[in-house]
Amino acid sequence: MNERPALGKRWIIIVLLAYASTAIGMTWPLAAQITTHLPGHTTDTLVHYWNGWWVRQALITGQSPFYTTYLFHPKGLSLIYHNFAWMNIAAWLILSPWVGELVAYNLPFLASLIMCGLATFLLTHELTGDKRAALLAGLVYQCWPFRLGQLDHPNLISTQWIPLFLLFLLRTVRRGRWQDGLLTGAFFSLAGYTRWQQLIPAAMIGGIYLIYALLSQRPLQRRRVLALLLAGGVAVAALGPPTLLLVHQQDTLPTDLLVEGEEATMQTDLLAYLTPSPSHPMLSRLTRLAYIRYYADRSAGRRFPAYVGVTTLVLALLGIWIFSGVATILGLLAFVAGYLVSIVASIYLASEFGL
Repeated sequence: MNERPALGKRWIIIVLLAYASTAIGMTWPLAAQITTHLPGHTTDTLVHYWNGWWVRQALITGQSPFYTTYLFHPKGLSLIYHNFAWMNIAAWLILSPWVGELVAYNLPFLASLIMCGLATFLLTHELTGDKRAALLAGLVYQCWPFRLGQLDHPNLISTQWIPLFLLFLLRTVRRGRWQDGLLTGAFFSLAGYTRWQQLIPAAMIGGIYLIYALLSQRPLQRRRVLALLLAGGVAVAALGPPTLLLVHQQDTLPTDLLVEGEEATMQTDLLAYLTPSPSHPMLSRLTRLAYIRYYADRSAGRRFPAYVGVTTLVLALLGIWIFSGVATILGLLAFVAGYLVSIVASIYLASEFGL
């Protein structure tokens, strides 16, 4: 298969400057207050900041980070189901002795936004070979409305590992190099260590592409099969230990995993994909009434949808109208699969509580 032309230094600089400027602009005035403030508007920011502090305390004192007596003292609380953004915590642990704890939290936060754009740029360039299209795709992904509404949740906004996983999965299938297979498994694992739920879209999109590749490239060359097996082995080895912890906790205390009522306040639906947030700067007057009517069970802090944005919707519709072929079909399959998963999850959770 033909290799895409290498990106020159000029384009790399342009891309990094574009995404860095966008990250600073959409989180302003965080950059100006990087030594004194944290991002986000809810107390969840403080929870994630505490996560880093607690992991450091656990490491220093030789305790398990998955159990603490600082919460619900003196009995304590299991943290196996807790939202640890492990990659942000790792960066915080490394940086905090050098730049201070607040800056150490904010720098990885901004870096993850930049990486979201850069990772999507690299994936799109690999698919199309068009630098301008790749730059636009990175900006759209970086400025995803849901991401901008979740600045107090680093484990939700740090989705750069998914496009990186897809990029190297694509390269593994095309080239069959063991290095690409290794990175495929590594980036898939990093998505899981950032937040378990990120594995769902990664596995769905990657699985759809992999099935297509296996069916269209038969017989698959031995080196490509070995590279894919290496990717799977890396993912299993990396995600195996935390998976066993989750399984053990589920067997021991199964009721801790599901919280009654969350299926109503946290679930998405088709309307949520298409309806701008009630805090949208331009369309809120049109959508606020819809949220009051259809999302009355959600508090003001939970009325955030999976809205994909006007630009994304327009570009997607134009792409479907103008282009045809395998890429369009695979994209539509990924969307349908994601929507079906949200419906099935809602039905399952409702049945668990007899709703």
